[in-house]
Amino acid sequence: MTIRHSISILLSLTLTASYAFADPAADGKAFFEVQCIACHTAKDGDNGGNQGPSLIGVLGRSAAGDKEFTYTPELQAAKLTWDAVTLDRFLTAPDKVVPGTAMVFAVPEKADREKLLAYFASVSRAAK
Repeated sequence: MTIRHSISILLSLTLTASYAFADPAADGKAFFEVQCIACHTAKDGDNGGNQGPSLIGVLGRSAAGDKEFTYTPELQAAKLTWDAVTLDRFLTAPDKVVPGTAMVFAVPEKADREKLLAYFASVSRAAK
């Protein structure tokens, strides 16, 4: 076995191990802080972002259920509960799930939505 071959195997094992120990919630937080933070927050003591409500405790909450935020009439009338399935569907195409929603940013990649949902679950547990 050559040194080059040994290095290749070691690099492959390192990448595989790091993937196996990936933290979806941490990845979701990183995605959130790049893509969602302009409108939302998920920090204790913050009543929301510039455009959207706080997402602490969003899983299990009724859509338009944060008393600190004013929602569109369409989202209020939607009568949704933000469980993982509903949030996944909404994040895929917000304006198709709730026409008239103020949420204009979609998350088209399933892997990104899964990471966000893991992050939302982690901040939901922290809020309780």
